[in-house]
Amino acid sequence: MFREIEENLENNETIVLDGLNLERKQRQGLLYFTKNYENYKKTIYDFGPGNEKTLQRVIITRPKLSEKEWRAIHDENVKIYKKSHINEGYDEVIDKSNFA
Repeated sequence: MFREIEENLENNETIVLDGLNLERKQRQGLLYFTKNYENYKKTIYDFGPGNEKTLQRVIITRPKLSEKEWRAIHDENVKIYKKSHINEGYDEVIDKSNFA
């Protein structure tokens, strides 16, 4: 994955990474690859761990785990979540953490 990121950056292509990246440490690892590409606009859409409504949708649409298991995962995500901030190295932070 990282090799592909660098190849795309070298070719001036837009890169979209999807994942929770709830912790700053995870996000910093991804930003590392952009350090030599200052002309790139770095935007993060911060969805956070979601709320109760989000959790209920996951429980209903992903029945492979029980409600108890999904709730434990969600509670852990809430614990480790650190809101994205422009000072992390982004040009733009778009807060979507109140999505339903």
